[in-house]
Amino acid sequence: MSLNIMKHPESSQRKSEPNHRESLNMYSLIISFEHSQQCKAFGFNSSNNIWVLGYGFQILVCQRQNETLRVESTLQGHSSSVTNILYSNKEDMFYSIGSWNDNVIVWTRDVDGKWNKQYLIYKEGQTREFEVVQLILNNDEDELIGVMDYNFIIVWKRTLENKWIKSQIIPISQNELSQIHQVSYDKHQKKIIIITQNGQVQILSKNQQDLWKKRQSINLKMIKGKKYYNIDDDSLVIQRQKGEYLIFNFNRENELYEEGIVKESQTIQEMLNQLFEINSSISQSQEICALKKNKYLSILRKDTKNLYQQIQTIQFDHNFFYQFSKNNQYLITWDYSKYINIWKYKSD
Repeated sequence: MSLNIMKHPESSQRKSEPNHRESLNMYSLIISFEHSQQCKAFGFNSSNNIWVLGYGFQILVCQRQNETLRVESTLQGHSSSVTNILYSNKEDMFYSIGSWNDNVIVWTRDVDGKWNKQYLIYKEGQTREFEVVQLILNNDEDELIGVMDYNFIIVWKRTLENKWIKSQIIPISQNELSQIHQVSYDKHQKKIIIITQNGQVQILSKNQQDLWKKRQSINLKMIKGKKYYNIDDDSLVIQRQKGEYLIFNFNRENELYEEGIVKESQTIQEMLNQLFEINSSISQSQEICALKKNKYLSILRKDTKNLYQQIQTIQFDHNFFYQFSKNNQYLITWDYSKYINIWKYKSD
């Protein structure tokens, strides 16, 4: 299978409006793929020379050369559209998720350049149909967390033979309606912080058998339905109905121990407001972020005061999917049109 890679025709360009003060610091459309499949997932290696695209049921592995892409491999293994791709920061390895109760697959490339796959088991012993909706990889890349469209998570561990085995299935809540809202490691990878839609916070830490166990549970019913943001992995910031913020800090035993209302400078308040605005669509790097609203993608860039300033807005014709490369030099988008668009960041 091959893709037609070409310059995007002027008549089909997405509408892009730069901020007039920083018109040189923006993403410009450089390449388009003419396609016939859904493309909802993108992945990039750490050097940004390998791009992986979820192309319907298939996965395209592409080599980037200057401002062109060459399809190197077409991988098959999913029985539904690929919805999520997570690429390793250390080696030629990535993880893919399929929709509609599909598989989770680990792809590794051998010395001959062949991609091998391993299916991760997570459905054994389960009585309910569910799917993995997000993957989280630790810094050592030997532990993988699968977040379910239900109220539990699954943990896989990597063996010395580079095989992944199921380590734990961890229920988060007895309430079937309390779906998981957010999962994250702390910056030292010593705990997992889980927040559910009904305002419950679960803190997990490892026991002597190297298994994750619930260390603490906090019920935050008074802010049910409000936004949450784990601001720096060592404190939990929660926005209440009237706009003020609650801060929870962690003690040496990794337990939340202190609650207080933020009373900081206007600059800090503006930063918190921005973090809540971009909570669900922050990019892979903190330097540039994006906010998706309806058919618009607003791109923001940090200024000298560590605040995000909008530099560009891109308008699409339909609902769209997007992802930044790991160094934010490139942006790739797809919006149910005939083209997968590639944008490159150009600064003064």
